[in-house]
Amino acid sequence: MWSTIFIIDPAYTLPLLVGAVAALTVPRANTTRHLITFGIVLSSCYLIWSWAAKCLVNTKVSQYLETTYPHESAQTYFTVPTPFNTLLWRIIIKSEDQYAEGYLSVRNLNQPLEFRITELDQDAVSHARQYQAFGKLDWFTHGFMKTEMSDNKLFVSDLRMGAEPHYVFRYLIAAKTNAEWQEVTPIKQGSRYSWEQLKKILEKI
Repeated sequence: MWSTIFIIDPAYTLPLLVGAVAALTVPRANTTRHLITFGIVLSSCYLIWSWAAKCLVNTKVSQYLETTYPHESAQTYFTVPTPFNTLLWRIIIKSEDQYAEGYLSVRNLNQPLEFRITELDQDAVSHARQYQAFGKLDWFTHGFMKTEMSDNKLFVSDLRMGAEPHYVFRYLIAAKTNAEWQEVTPIKQGSRYSWEQLKKILEKI
């Protein structure tokens, strides 16, 4: 996964959609051929830009880590654009016992990086390792996951899609009944951005 573009981005989709609609309605018109070509070129240029933006953000994060944690090599990071744009990027920096979530706009790359720190529940992680679903999600997310216990239930979340505390891919993988933990078939219990949360994020652009 390149993670250079959000799963829904009108700037990438609309040029292709215009060409597709033209091909369906007037397939033999010369204008249709030009619209299709224009749509493909425009969307491809946008995709190239998304790569450039990600490189700029990754460079900033690498410099931040080298300056702030010069002697710590265990930290890894992940960058992904926020909903519907490639100007504002979400950053996750993960170490063994915590992860940090922050945002950076390519419109202001000189702004200082600020992060929200979330401690990882080591007891929950240790317990979850025995379950097959934990291993699968750990592999799929390349370690960018959150494990938590709540109300005698064990959850794992993919940190790459969503924002603290709401993650789209959040699964119940075990539950405690009669003082014993039992593995369950993973049940998706994720949530999406609320409008207020999305508004606050996009204001950072």
